Amino acid sequence: AGEALFNVATHAEATKVEVRVSSSDNGLILSVADDGVGDPRALRQILRIEQSSNGTVGHRGLANMAHRAEQIGATFSLRRSNLGGLQVRVAVPRSSTERESS
Repeated sequence: AGEALFNVATHAEATKVEVRVSSSDNGLILSVADDGVGDPRALRQILRIEQSSNGTVGHRGLANMAHRAEQIGATFSLRRSNLGGLQVRVAVPRSSTERESS
C-alpha cells in the first residue's frame, strides 16, 4: 500500500486516491486506485521490461510490489480504476493451513 501511494503522489497527477482492503474466506484483497494519468497497459509493459532487466531500467517500485506479492503467494495486477486512473491490486489467498484451522 505504501509503495502504491508513493507512486500516486509522485507520478499519477491524481486528485483522488482510494485505498480498500477486503477480506473473505478466500483471502485478502488490497486495492489502491486513483484518478490520475497512469496507463495500465503501458505500466504492465514497463513492469515486464523491468522484471526481465534485473533492475537496470529504473522503475523498481512496480517490480518491487510485484516481487513482494509473488513472495507471499499473492497475485499483483494493474488495471484501469473506476476513478479513471490506475488500480494496483494485490490478492492474497488464505493459506491451506489457515483454512484447516478455521
